[in-house]
Amino acid sequence: MINRTLIRLKVVQLLYSYLIARVDFRLLPEPARKTRDAVWSYEVYASLLMFIIELSGRTVDGRAPKGVPSSNANELYGLRVPKALAEDSAVKELMMRDADKMRRLRGALRPVYNRILNSTVFGDFSRKRKPTLKDETTMWQVVMTTVVARSPELTDILKGDERHTSAGLEKGLAMVGETLEDFNQVNSMLTDASNQLEAALMKSFELYHAMLLLPVELTRMRAEQLAAAKNKYLPSHDDLNPNTRFIENKFVEALRATPELEAFCSERGVGWSADFYGMKDLLERVVTSPVYAQYMSTKGESTFEEDCELWRRLLRDIIIPSDELAEMLEGKSVYWNDDMQVMGTFVLKTVKQAPKEVRTDEKGNRIIELLPMYKDDEDRRFGPELFAAAVDHRLEYRALIDKYVKDDWDPERIAFMDVVVMLTAIAELVRFPQIPLPVTMNEYTEIAADYSMPRSGQFVNGLLYSVAQELKSEGIINK
Repeated sequence: MINRTLIRLKVVQLLYSYLIARVDFRLLPEPARKTRDAVWSYEVYASLLMFIIELSGRTVDGRAPKGVPSSNANELYGLRVPKALAEDSAVKELMMRDADKMRRLRGALRPVYNRILNSTVFGDFSRKRKPTLKDETTMWQVVMTTVVARSPELTDILKGDERHTSAGLEKGLAMVGETLEDFNQVNSMLTDASNQLEAALMKSFELYHAMLLLPVELTRMRAEQLAAAKNKYLPSHDDLNPNTRFIENKFVEALRATPELEAFCSERGVGWSADFYGMKDLLERVVTSPVYAQYMSTKGESTFEEDCELWRRLLRDIIIPSDELAEMLEGKSVYWNDDMQVMGTFVLKTVKQAPKEVRTDEKGNRIIELLPMYKDDEDRRFGPELFAAAVDHRLEYRALIDKYVKDDWDPERIAFMDVVVMLTAIAELVRFPQIPLPVTMNEYTEIAADYSMPRSGQFVNGLLYSVAQELKSEGIINK
């Protein structure tokens, strides 16, 4: 029931927030006081960060390190810490500025690389079936203090500097450890973001139930109004003999008897009790509508099908487009007004299909068949997998985007929402080969048009087309 259109929107919204806040490495600042010891310690710190990168066979200055295997032949190449260091823009800037000073440690790469592979801490790490980022960060912290710092090949190089002191080396190592620990804390944001995605989709599912609860609550409120009218000081004939067709609606009775609706709303705290005045105004809009008047003027007892049709029309034409509902939704969730376009469709679908799919309980009461949260497990996995793919490959996908932008537009002037939309779209193109290309193109073009700049839809569509053609020519996608 939560379809991929809504999932895509949630992933884009969450990815936007995540990338705005994310900083892979918060490098420690250079010393304010340029004392000899402070400058030396900082150079050790920066050099050891570059050393970690080059131990994995990676580089940031375009000059591949010698002495260690490169790429897939390097047992440290696939680890996340050196990869993230090599790709971080702040780290790159630091490395490129002082690359000559940092390259002095290259002579120790091979022996230190071998010592790491033969160390107990790396052996224990390698035997883990699915090591976490915390496991890897801890491994590097221990390796730096027990293997790297004790390697005579590296310490001999450092001792060759006239500024060398043991305290300076220890401080530089401590700074590396602090940066690695901070990296681990920052990357816990990814887990939090994944949890937020599931929570956001659950909020959408809550909206579906809240909308189905509206007929029940509006009917209850109308019944209270009719009961109060009977107790007026001078009740009229109509007050004493009200038309009860609306409050005896069979569709509403079936909603009341649906245990899944009651259980979900009770468990999740979904309801309209805190929105008395908004509900009162919404009910006034309902009872003064032509749809209501036509229904109430019909003679004879209504059928279940007619009662379902009343609420389908009231929801579609009166309630969902109303300002009263929009105000109430805004007070409950910042996303619910955006979600209504999709979730409203499923609410109307549930009402329309009720006569065909209605079932009865053991007492013979009609029960409404509610839609499941996801159509299947594939849809359940779609959001987390799409988000992870966009995060993991954001740098290479951003390079693709910049490649087709730089000739006509400054990449720095692109709306960041456009960038996020395109990152997510490219991730979907690559990660989900079973989704047709036109579907992906159209979905993200519409998201950009609705949530970014006025011409973003056209811009995103054109750029995604160029990117898709390149991915096809390279055999990365085939659709």
